[in-house]
Amino acid sequence: MIEVIEVKEQYETALELTQIEVVEVGIDRETVLTLPEVELVEQGILLVQPEGGAAEATLRQSFGYGMPSPVLLYTATAPKLLAALELDLRIPFNGSGAQLSVGQPGQPQRFMTPAENDPAFAAQYEVFPNLELAPGEAVYLFITPGAGATQGAGVVRLTLISL
Repeated sequence: MIEVIEVKEQYETALELTQIEVVEVGIDRETVLTLPEVELVEQGILLVQPEGGAAEATLRQSFGYGMPSPVLLYTATAPKLLAALELDLRIPFNGSGAQLSVGQPGQPQRFMTPAENDPAFAAQYEVFPNLELAPGEAVYLFITPGAGATQGAGVVRLTLISL
């Protein structure tokens, strides 16, 4: 059995390769990815299957004020539980009326409403939707940069559990 102590993921832009780094004493990334309980599901998602438990994956995606909205964060290929969602605003949005929400087309606030974060302040906002995603269901970030925006960036982190 392997215990993953820390997983670090970095996204520079959507066009660059994702770097996934698994940190544990005496084991490197290549060794971890060859083990049967670890699977690289898709770019940026490392799945670790614990003994006798549900598999958990964390997805991390960078975003900026100028990105076309909505931004696709994840599409379920099997039933998943969206257990937690963290919005880490690193550079505040300076546009008047800026808003961020996480949801789906037709339900842009399903997982996080604009009232649950404030893009004008650099801070971390976390919600626990605990909602099931069926295969094919997607999660999107909806960005309204606000009038006159010239800055704003952050990272979204989704915690998904296999059902």
